[in-house]
This record gives sequence, structure tokens and C-alpha cells, in this order.
Amino acid sequence: MPQIPTLKSLGYKYFGLPDFGDYFVDYNFKNKTGHFNNVVAQLYFRQAMQHLEDQAGQIEAFFGGDGDPAYGPIPVCPRSPFLPSNAATKPGTGSGECGAGIPAGIKLSFNLIYNTGTPIPQQAKDLASDAKQADIKLSLSASNFNYMIQTYPTQFGSLNTGGSGQIGDYSNRQADALINQSISGSNPAAVTKEASFFTTQLPVLWQPVPDYVWAWKSNISATRRDPKPISAVRCVREAG
Repeated sequence: MPQIPTLKSLGYKYFGLPDFGDYFVDYNFKNKTGHFNNVVAQLYFRQAMQHLEDQAGQIEAFFGGDGDPAYGPIPVCPRSPFLPSNAATKPGTGSGECGAGIPAGIKLSFNLIYNTGTPIPQQAKDLASDAKQADIKLSLSASNFNYMIQTYPTQFGSLNTGGSGQIGDYSNRQADALINQSISGSNPAAVTKEASFFTTQLPVLWQPVPDYVWAWKSNISATRRDPKPISAVRCVREAG
């Protein structure tokens, strides 16, 4: 994103738009190291982690301002009729006792494995710095995406119990019911209810969503659209 002025001076044009999707850090609900499985099962911990993350700061520092906050599965932008009202603000932290299975005085010290693609390393370091303010130590280690998938207890994907792509082993009966209503029911409000639930229950650590940006040389054009997408992508890469 910061290179756009330079690209313009070299004769490139550009176009961008928000990404209607989600990014998140998966929690490993089966990891018993340091009683993490019991800690992450507590909603107040997941709320605190979401509250600590400075999404606005990350967007400005690492995306060049070209991104949007997301506190649930549906981002704030582009505006959608499915966006629940509670997804427009950050959830707060919980209060009360620590929770079952968590020893008194336990130190909150966990590993965070991140993909090496830019700007994720910078985001991970920023999150670790923010978490430290709440006396939560995140030990960072870089890895590649395939390794991260293969070493989790279950498969990669969505948030329903036993889903074909679950990698954190999150399981919640109400979540399953809401997902089923979304995919098999006829009420469009079911999607909003599901998104609202995941915004408050925080099965993952939601991340800001970067915008899509394309750049192309102004003197490259065609009279018809290439019917072969792979070739078209190759041309763009070679032009860049």
C-alpha cells in the first residue's frame, strides 16, 4: 500500500476495495500446556484478548490505512445488512472468578504461532506488546501455513463442532444450532444472529481485514477479456 505513489509515478494505475471476509487467530482448545485449555474456555479471557488488540493502530501502521476493523465474522466495512449491532464496537472484559480447572496464581504465558506472510509478523509482535500490558506473555514463533494446519488436533476450517476444517477444536451447541439455521433455514436474520453470537463469544481472536488493491501498467490493455483466468493472473504478475 505505501508503494502506490511510486507505482503511479512509474505509469501504473490502481484500484482497491474492502475485503468482505474475516481474518483470525485460532485458539487451540485442546492444548493442556499451562492449563491453556481451561483458560481459553473462559469467555472473560477471550474478551480480554480481543479488547487488548489495537486493530485501528495495526491498520494504520501495517496496512497503510487501507483496511477495516473486524470484531466478528462480518467486517465493519463494506456495510452489510448481516452486520450485527454488537460487531461495530469492541467487546469488554469479563469479571468474577478465574474458572474451573485454573489454579490460583497461574501465569498467563502462551505460544502464538503465526504465518510468515506480510504483515502478519508485525501484527503478532504488536499483539504481544499489547498483551504484555495485561501481564499476558505471548511467545512468538514463525511457521508456514501448511505446518500450522497439520500440527493442530483437528482440521482447518469453520467453527461448527467437528467441522471439516476445524483447527482449534472449538465446540459450542448453541453455535452449531445457529450455523445450521443459517445454512438450512429460510430466515436471512439467522446469519446476523450467528455473526452476533461469534462476536460476543469470540471462538477465535478476530483480526483487522486488509483491503484488496490491484495495480496495472497504464499502457497495457486488451480488446477482449481473457477466458483463461490463470493466464490473466500470469500476465498481471509479469507486468508487475
